[in-house]
Amino acid sequence: MNSVKRLVVLSVGLVVILGGGGYVTEAKDKDSDKGKNSLRVSDLSTVRGVVKPVMEVVISSELQAKIKKMPFRDGEQFQKGDLLVDFQCGKYVADLQAAEAEVESRTITLTHHEELGKLNGIGQLEIDVARSELKKAQASERVAQVMIGRCRITAPFDGRVVKALVNPYESVNPYDELLSILNDQHFDIELIVPSLDVQWLKTGSPFVFLSMN
Repeated sequence: MNSVKRLVVLSVGLVVILGGGGYVTEAKDKDSDKGKNSLRVSDLSTVRGVVKPVMEVVISSELQAKIKKMPFRDGEQFQKGDLLVDFQCGKYVADLQAAEAEVESRTITLTHHEELGKLNGIGQLEIDVARSELKKAQASERVAQVMIGRCRITAPFDGRVVKALVNPYESVNPYDELLSILNDQHFDIELIVPSLDVQWLKTGSPFVFLSMN
């Protein structure tokens, strides 16, 4: 009866030739070098494996806007902090300016009310309402600042563009997928081996992985 197979993932720090898949051509257990009775290893020339990036993400929009610029094309590399997507955000800039003006107006009103309160020309209720209105305006200003911060999407790590899912000048909505990227500096190799071999296959066991290009 054929042995049941299961997935074993090994993180590797090797330079490999990328491909759609590959196979292991050599592996050995440290105990076998010492002449001990080690478990029989199956024919690893038929063991399949796939090179996969440790991190691959799809970047989505967080606002409704038109795309102004996407500097990187499919397959191109970028560095952490590079601009990936730039939006046309005139509306959000205007919203921020309006919020800042509202904060300024509410600040003046509160100051005036507090001065009148010292002269007993206005009640405490009016002062408290003015203070509350200022806090509300300040909260709206912070929201507008957050939206402005979403107008530019920068790279979270060094990597490569897998596929651009939209194009410049297209209008997008919140949660629309924009760009698929991956970290091309660190990879895992996923090996599918017979369950009997899991007893000796350990992280750090040497092997050679060849591409199937």
